[in-house]
Amino acid sequence: MRGSVSRTPPRGIYPLQDGASRKRVVPRIVRHRCSKGGNDNREPCRAPDFAEPIRAWRVWYVLLQEQRLRLRSLFFPLLWQPGRRVEAECLHRRLLRPSRRRPHPAPHERCRCGIYATTALSTAADYLRFLQPAPPEAIQYALGRVSLWGLVIECERGWRGSYAYPAALYVPARSVVRRPRLTPREVAEGLAGYGVPVTVMDASDRSHLVEAIELGELVAERH
Repeated sequence: MRGSVSRTPPRGIYPLQDGASRKRVVPRIVRHRCSKGGNDNREPCRAPDFAEPIRAWRVWYVLLQEQRLRLRSLFFPLLWQPGRRVEAECLHRRLLRPSRRRPHPAPHERCRCGIYATTALSTAADYLRFLQPAPPEAIQYALGRVSLWGLVIECERGWRGSYAYPAALYVPARSVVRRPRLTPREVAEGLAGYGVPVTVMDASDRSHLVEAIELGELVAERH
């Protein structure tokens, strides 16, 4: 589901300049797996109060608006503003009759709301199939890690959480438009305002992009 932008920056989740990350208090994490048959395990497993944010994978459009680059969700026209956490909001109740609307915090165990991210990089890369048709303002896409915190529910292929903010961004050399207005390097520089590492990846297709990111992260871990 889509989120709404909060004006309160998410303290403690920004990576430091040397690539390290600070810890964030996650008040409540519910690990909630969806079975293959669709039946949910309703017994939550709560993690300790002090934990790092869940790090998962996600894909964004990169939009050029008023000479500034911004990340946008793929399936909702939601902008991720630099320095501001994204807060989940349930939209299912808006689609029901007024008498059946029951507001609840997002995410909720008995709903599909929340800010989604995948456990595996390859799963997030599968969403690149949905990039076309791209919004008119889109000049590129970015694939990267995202921090989820607050109430985080685990699903079959990933997580959905209350709050989110990018943790690392990868900009491919291939654009979503035929005649890109900015080079990949310029796109990466324009996304520097998010305060997270931004890396340009020289990859020609989806599989090569995944391999390049995985190799880069493996090398970074060894150093």
